[in-house]
Amino acid sequence: MQRQKSVIARGGLLAGIVLVLLAPALTGCGVGAATNQEKISKTATSYLKALADGDAATACAQLTRRAKGGGCESAMRERLSRLDSDAR
Repeated sequence: MQRQKSVIARGGLLAGIVLVLLAPALTGCGVGAATNQEKISKTATSYLKALADGDAATACAQLTRRAKGGGCESAMRERLSRLDSDAR
């Protein structure tokens, strides 16, 4: 009887380990379409990372057409340059 419980316990343990390993893949790796909140979060993160890296082109690419206006990249570079010189 003890041997039978041991096999059952091992099977339960193995099932638990498999579930723990598969849970992140099933819950957060592209299952379903991204929500608006996820899209906004990704865009905001990309924008802020681009600003931190001094990448005006990527930062401008995250903005809407209306927010970009005319000459977004040159204006962004100028602002980034001023921020950089103020930080010194």
